[in-house]
Amino acid sequence: MMSQYVAYQGTLNLQSSLNAEDGLGTIVLSGIYLSMGLSCLVLPTLMIRRLSCKWNLVVSMSCFLPYFGFQLFSRFYTLVPAGILLGIAAAPMWAAQATYLTQISQIYAIITASNVDAVMTMFFGIFFFAWQNADTFGNLLSSVAVPFFSFFRSFRSCNPLVMIELPSTNYKPTK
Repeated sequence: MMSQYVAYQGTLNLQSSLNAEDGLGTIVLSGIYLSMGLSCLVLPTLMIRRLSCKWNLVVSMSCFLPYFGFQLFSRFYTLVPAGILLGIAAAPMWAAQATYLTQISQIYAIITASNVDAVMTMFFGIFFFAWQNADTFGNLLSSVAVPFFSFFRSFRSCNPLVMIELPSTNYKPTK
């Protein structure tokens, strides 16, 4: 789960910078947050009832994958629908995570004969610790990856024939 958040937070923080052309990044972010807001009103309850928390998490997390993949081929017709799908899936995912954490903390409290509130606080503390650190790791990874990929992205606009060094007529291999 943390690897998903590292990828999500890292791309989210850079979206408007990496896809600045024609405002694509800003439009994608708007689509994500608008669809997430609308999704919060209806989908979490329906999906948890139909799929259970565990399968809701699996389905919702799978809906994040197109958004990650289409970062490599960022166009309006790829990123906007992928962002809207991510936004729709994010609300049920957050609700399922909260429900799942609540349920397992209650079970753990019964097994260990601990105070339910204390165990629930501990479980949510661990979860939000990982979630907040995912943002930090995502930013660190982005600070390393962006210069690396920017170097290779600059070659896309070059003529590949100019980049290939062809041997001259005076070429003599060394022994």
